[in-house]
Amino acid sequence: MNRFIQSLTPSRCRLILAAVLLMGLASRFAYINTDAPIDLSGDEAHYWDWSRQLDWSYYSKGPAVAYVIRFGCLIFGDSELGVRFPAMLLAIATALCTYWLTRRVFGSDRLALGAVLLCHVVPMFVAGSLLMTIDPIYYFGWALATCLAHVAIFGKSRSAWIGAGIAIGIAFLAKYAAFLWLACLLIYLLVYKPQRRWLRTPWPWLTIGVALLFAIPVIVWNAQHDWVTFGHVSRSTTENQSGFSPLEILSNFGSMVGSQIGLLNPIVAGFMVGGVVLAWRRRDRQFGGKILPVTDRPANAEFPALLFLLAYSLPFLGLVALVTIFKEIQPNWPVSAYFTLIPLATWFVATYWPRTKGWLIGAIVIGLLMIPVAHYSPALYTLIPGNPRKWDPAARLMGWQQIGQEVSLILRQSDLNQPFILCDKYQLTGLMAFYVDGQPTVYCAGSYWPDPKRRDRLSQYDMWTDRSLDQPSLIGRDAIYLGQEAPELKDVFERIERLADIPIVRNGKQIRVQRLWIGHNFKGMQRPDDGLTKR
Repeated sequence: MNRFIQSLTPSRCRLILAAVLLMGLASRFAYINTDAPIDLSGDEAHYWDWSRQLDWSYYSKGPAVAYVIRFGCLIFGDSELGVRFPAMLLAIATALCTYWLTRRVFGSDRLALGAVLLCHVVPMFVAGSLLMTIDPIYYFGWALATCLAHVAIFGKSRSAWIGAGIAIGIAFLAKYAAFLWLACLLIYLLVYKPQRRWLRTPWPWLTIGVALLFAIPVIVWNAQHDWVTFGHVSRSTTENQSGFSPLEILSNFGSMVGSQIGLLNPIVAGFMVGGVVLAWRRRDRQFGGKILPVTDRPANAEFPALLFLLAYSLPFLGLVALVTIFKEIQPNWPVSAYFTLIPLATWFVATYWPRTKGWLIGAIVIGLLMIPVAHYSPALYTLIPGNPRKWDPAARLMGWQQIGQEVSLILRQSDLNQPFILCDKYQLTGLMAFYVDGQPTVYCAGSYWPDPKRRDRLSQYDMWTDRSLDQPSLIGRDAIYLGQEAPELKDVFERIERLADIPIVRNGKQIRVQRLWIGHNFKGMQRPDDGLTKR
């Protein structure tokens, strides 16, 4: 293997990089265009519905995801490929950022290629290259801003400071957590004394100012909509669900660690920890040389650049860990921290080569096993007992097209009066809007239920006046209702008719059952004003 590594000249590394990225793009095209077992996720369908009504901002997120999805749909139509095509392009762009930053810090195309290849055995990154949620835009913006910050600080490029502000501003329009990147920048400039001189110049502050300009569309939209996003973000980030119970906090923290190990690939997670420890050990040593071939250890880099990588990972991970005191985090929350940990993980493997050879092979084997399973998980359903939803995250992406086809059949064959579709959850609303024939306007009843325990939080559907359930154009019409059984349905319709459940079965295992009703003569619904509806 050492002879093969030595044969990897910079030009060969870049040719391999191009081949890997093109093969990845082709494989994703093939996966989506064949009989893939997964449909759109609820979030993807919801954001796609946003893209049909482009705006300055939206209820819970900025406008970036809607515009990016609309770009994909302009090319491939309102299809799964159209929705997910931007994620494929963003994955390639992020891989190029990974290659570039690793090459810039360690001076080795071999190490840069290794970092990109290592990403291909990380389930979290593989999923992000296919599913078009807010994360691909956010992660790419974070990655690009980090690359530009490195150029600005170490290459002393003034324009790079402005570029970094633009990149992180775009990331903010996808996910508001992107502005934490600015805190990481300031932490690095403060912690490493020789770099504090930058704080006496206008350039870091210009980066912050440019990034903040991207908040203007969000602020303008919120000023027109009762500041709902601020209320939503405030509640979701400050709500104390643990009650400061030690057992609950430990459970939240353990869930965070466990989910990250699984999503990263356990061995790759270990490489990241090793890279952090190795970088920190070298804080008292200065290295003038670039990284040496993997056969000539140690592989060295200047500590300021290593600390730069740490500054864009450890503070963010620490903040996410702190949140576990209050609530259980979502598994995707720490994703941006891993952009600078991947180069460190690769550097760790190279530094301790060949002792890490066996572990690297293990990481590749785990990745090669986990990734096909994630793409075609129903093949395992007969081998693992219990409901697949308990262990397979992909099970949540199955069956929605089937449900949409069943609803379409009912609409075609039933003698209903101007029927419309009503759902109880915003994600199900988006999915039916996408998968029902003709992609109709679908309505959401989640925030309308009188019982606060059954009532859902507000969503974008509550912001659009054409989705209001008290509009006269809906009164007297029939509806197909999908969702939870609600006693209030008898008050909403003149007559309710229960339909046969739709079982979602894959490879002999039932994943879920979708309940349906037909409601005759809709009377309209008024959103409760008791102050108990969550934003």
